[in-house]
Amino acid sequence: MTREEFIEKAKQKYEVKIYESDESDRERFVKYVEKDSVITDVEKFESVMRFLDEFSNIRLVKIDGSERENRGIGLSVWERAYWQNSWEDKEKAVIKVANMWNASCDKINFFMSGEGCFYDRGRNFITDNVDEFLEFFLNVPCRDHEQPSGYTYQLLHDAGWYEGREEDMTELIDKCKEEGYALTDIQKSIISEFSGLVIENPRIKQTYHNRVRLRSADDRLRHHVFNNDRFIPDGVDVIEIGHYQDNVELYLSKDGRIFNHMGFPVGIDFMEGLHILLNK
Repeated sequence: MTREEFIEKAKQKYEVKIYESDESDRERFVKYVEKDSVITDVEKFESVMRFLDEFSNIRLVKIDGSERENRGIGLSVWERAYWQNSWEDKEKAVIKVANMWNASCDKINFFMSGEGCFYDRGRNFITDNVDEFLEFFLNVPCRDHEQPSGYTYQLLHDAGWYEGREEDMTELIDKCKEEGYALTDIQKSIISEFSGLVIENPRIKQTYHNRVRLRSADDRLRHHVFNNDRFIPDGVDVIEIGHYQDNVELYLSKDGRIFNHMGFPVGIDFMEGLHILLNK
C-alpha cells in the first residue's frame, strides 16, 4: 500500500491532516541514537526508517456523536518517532511509530522492531506486514472506557475522601457570580466533594507524576473556553480546579468532565478522569 492509497482509504472514515516537518524522521532518529540510546546500529532499523519515510506526518481525526462520546485516532509516526523503547532487552529494541486515543482519551502507542514486526503497548505482536498494520490501524476500535479500580478508591480514601464529603461552597459561588460565571449543579457537587484533596499514587516512582492536587472550595478559580478541533468541535466552557504533575492545570467542564491544560478531555466523567490521571 502506497502513501496515497493509505490516505484515500483513511478519507473514507476520517478527516485526514498532513503536517510539514523541518527534518525527516530518519534524520531525527540518527540524531537521537548519536546522543544516548540502546540502539547502536541504525542500519538494523532500515525497515522502520522506510516505513517512516513513507507514512510520516499523517494524522487522522474522527468525532462521533456528542462531545461525551468523542474519540480521536491518529497515525503520528512523525511525533518523537526517533524514540525507542528497549523493553529492558537491548536485543529487542523497538521504535514508537504510531499512536491513537481510546474512548477515554488515553494515548496508546504502537511500536515497530528492526525486523519489521509491529507491537502494541502490551508487547503483543500485531503483524510483520506493513499493509496489514495499516489496515489494522484504520480499523482497530477504541477499547472500552477505563473503569475506576478499587485501588483508585483506596488512594482517594487515603487522601481524606469519603462518601458524602461536602465542603462549604458559599465563597466560591459568590466569587463566580461576581465574574459572571454560573457554576452548574454538577460542578458544585464535584468541587464540594473533592476540594482541597492531594491524591498520590505511591506505585509511581516519579514524585512529580504521582500527584493530583485539587483546589479548595474557597479558592479563586479562573474560567476558560477550550477550542480544540481534535476533540472539541464547538468549544467547551471550563473552570480551573487544580493541578497534576505539580504544575499542570486541570479544568472541570459544566458537565463534570476533566480537561487538561491543552484542552484534551480525560475520561468521560470526573471519576474516570481521576483514575486515568492517578494510574498513568
